[in-house]
Amino acid sequence: MLKLIHADLYKVFHRAYFYVLSLIVLGLSLVLIFGLHNSSAPFNSASSAIQLATECITYPILLLPCLTDIVMHEEYREHMVKNTLSYGTNRFLLYSAKVLTSVILGVIMMAVALIVYCGSASLILQHDAKFTPLLFREFFARLAAACVVYIACLAMAAFFSTLFSNNALWIFLFYVAFYMSDLLLKLFRLSGGIDYLLKIQVTNIIKNPVSQLTTPIAISLVTLAVFFVAGAVLFRRKDVC
Repeated sequence: MLKLIHADLYKVFHRAYFYVLSLIVLGLSLVLIFGLHNSSAPFNSASSAIQLATECITYPILLLPCLTDIVMHEEYREHMVKNTLSYGTNRFLLYSAKVLTSVILGVIMMAVALIVYCGSASLILQHDAKFTPLLFREFFARLAAACVVYIACLAMAAFFSTLFSNNALWIFLFYVAFYMSDLLLKLFRLSGGIDYLLKIQVTNIIKNPVSQLTTPIAISLVTLAVFFVAGAVLFRRKDVC
């Protein structure tokens, strides 16, 4: 599997797509920092930047299908998956490697964005009384919990990418599944399932006390397992052309 992951990373790092996406994320991070810098007190403080980052935890989910598209869907379009399987590669290992590669790319992008964002906030914005190690600990605790949701979303994106490997419809379905499932459940009078949606877990991670993040993490882990297994089974049975 390590060789498969290495091969995927090699291909990604020799194309411009990932770098352009990373530059966009870095640019948005700097825009937020300089926007706060030009604001009036108390919004021009470093603590406000950390609080804003907490409120924005849900936005990286918009980019996750792009990572899946880089790693998986582009190979479906170019018929490269069939070539890999022709060498006798195990389908489960190949699918797992693709998902793990997406996770690694997400970690790299997030790490760089955090370094730029937090570093810029510390250097450019005013340090007020709220800018303490406790504020950082709470932020990173929520971010760590959100990372479980991100990985579950990558598993969901991989499932939809495998299900609709011949067109880009899967991206639309991913966004519908994440952002509109609560509306669909209400429409079909299944409101009891809303509490188990990933969208709700992100909201709970942002708003709940740090001591109450266990439930969102557990629900996200179950969702991750369901979509990963479903995607692996689908990929194993799929006729790759």
